[in-house]
Amino acid sequence: MKCDAMKRQLILAWLAGAAWLGPLAAIAQTPVSAADPKVQAPATFEKVQLRLNTLIAKGVPASNYSVAKAQCWLDTARSQRAENDRSGYVDQALAESARITAELETRPGTNPGFETPLIARSNRLRDDLWAQLALLKNQSETLICSGRSVACAEVRLVRAGHADAQTGWRQANPYIEMAQDGLRHAREAAAACVVKSATPAVPVAPPASTSAVIAAEAGPKRFDLAGDALFKFNESGRSAMLVAGRLQLDKLAIELKSYPRIEKIRVIGYTDRLGDPGYNDRLSYERAVTVMAYLEALGVHAQETVVQGLGEKEPVSNCPATLAPAALIQCLQPDRRVTVEVTGAR
Repeated sequence: MKCDAMKRQLILAWLAGAAWLGPLAAIAQTPVSAADPKVQAPATFEKVQLRLNTLIAKGVPASNYSVAKAQCWLDTARSQRAENDRSGYVDQALAESARITAELETRPGTNPGFETPLIARSNRLRDDLWAQLALLKNQSETLICSGRSVACAEVRLVRAGHADAQTGWRQANPYIEMAQDGLRHAREAAAACVVKSATPAVPVAPPASTSAVIAAEAGPKRFDLAGDALFKFNESGRSAMLVAGRLQLDKLAIELKSYPRIEKIRVIGYTDRLGDPGYNDRLSYERAVTVMAYLEALGVHAQETVVQGLGEKEPVSNCPATLAPAALIQCLQPDRRVTVEVTGAR
């Protein structure tokens, strides 16, 4: 009797399990539709970048408004992916870049990207800046010169609106300042474009030394970035980068991408003299590697890149050892830095 009761319990348990597993089995056997957008592979950053590079190689200027707009959308998507943004901003910015790129590929001679959507529920900030950028954008005779600056300033305004919606005005303000810088550069470029087009062609004697002119154009430019603003104390990875540091590098990337050609980028990390020299050498090198990788992720590329960590070598401060520890650390702050040296035509 006990045996029969146990058998009945086992059978009932088996049937209950089968009933529970049935729906799962049905789901597992359901064919996945190739047209389901949720399972289609999205356009990757690398693929979109390659398509933009191909357009430029085929003769579309990198300064073209639409090309620049696609690139700036791609750059802001990369930047927010590094920030682990889960709001939808990354996917939507990437989609905008891919859409503009596709239109440039299939409809040569058009100007896609003139409308700037407020993606991921970004707030619209500073109508005055939007209006001034729209005015410059509608001046077709000068947009060939100002297009890059106008396009990136518009994307920066969207990024500011996203920061405002997510965390408030304090985080939005740096992007507003970057948009203002872009507007200023756009005005300067438009004014220079008008002067250039209005100046009659006059034969000019060739320079005495062409190589000297090329050397002047290609002279290195140096950017010093405060290490304390770039990274958390004693850390060097991308996850340890501070918001202020990312903004410094975002602004630097915008400037470097205005170069028609970059021959060489040299990134050098430094520390102060405190601590073990071997450890300082490693820390400074790792920080330089992170900075170079961050710039490359934003689309800054050179024919040659050099990364170095010089530790406590080449100090720029002159601090006496007799200072109190806190005062000494503060005095040595200029030594904790990352330097970016760029050689290329500007």
